[in-house]
Amino acid sequence: MVFHFSYHKCITVYYQRILNQIFDNSSKYKKARNLCLSRITGRPYGYKHFNSLVGKFYDEWPRYRAASVNNHPIDFNKLGKYRATHFIRDPRDLVVSGYHYHRRGAEVWSRIKGPKVSDFAVVNGCIPDGMGPSHSFSDYLSQIDEEQGLIAEMDFRRNHFEGMAAWDYENPDCLEIRYEEIMGNEAEVFDRIFNHYELDDRQRSVGLNAVDQHSARNRRGKDSHIRNPASGQWRKHFTQSVEDAFHQRYPNLLEHLGYDD
Repeated sequence: MVFHFSYHKCITVYYQRILNQIFDNSSKYKKARNLCLSRITGRPYGYKHFNSLVGKFYDEWPRYRAASVNNHPIDFNKLGKYRATHFIRDPRDLVVSGYHYHRRGAEVWSRIKGPKVSDFAVVNGCIPDGMGPSHSFSDYLSQIDEEQGLIAEMDFRRNHFEGMAAWDYENPDCLEIRYEEIMGNEAEVFDRIFNHYELDDRQRSVGLNAVDQHSARNRRGKDSHIRNPASGQWRKHFTQSVEDAFHQRYPNLLEHLGYDD
């Protein structure tokens, strides 16, 4: 069983596109083969991303050959025998990337006016205190200045950053990889990932083709999902007030993750 764990705006769409091609169910031949495999293994030969719906993930992962979920610490005792990967990214860059993404209302949940906590469950997000009942998250970020917006994004990210802090980084069956290692070295890093997953030659070939096809280098200008994949963007956007707000909320997080300068 292959598992992947990551965080919102940490190349989750890129990863999904790659895994969807490796574990493709589209052709009649593959569907027939998958039916045979499901009779042997008890699960279909496919991949599913569960967003941040971790309860659904725990209930349904046995139906799949590969599965992923974001923004939660994981109870590995519930997973049986597996090989897993875990991506992390500088939390400050997650704040910047998320702020720009959510400001334009790129996903349905971010456009819900007066959202309830349950409306943000799909991303395990927190509703910022100052947002008020008449705004959507996108509206709110569009009506306040960038400093306030970045701080609101930090508050939205509370569960994500607490999950990062609580993660078990010493699990030998879970390969730990930083976003900053991947960008510009996608083929090399994903080849290591596929080795860790123990994929067969066909799957590796399909996967490496997908790695190149869907890379930011080849999709920039063609894909609205990609804004700016560069690392270190927080240096441009974090004023002293924003940096102080981050350290007040998450005082030990950067040191714990190895991102303290």
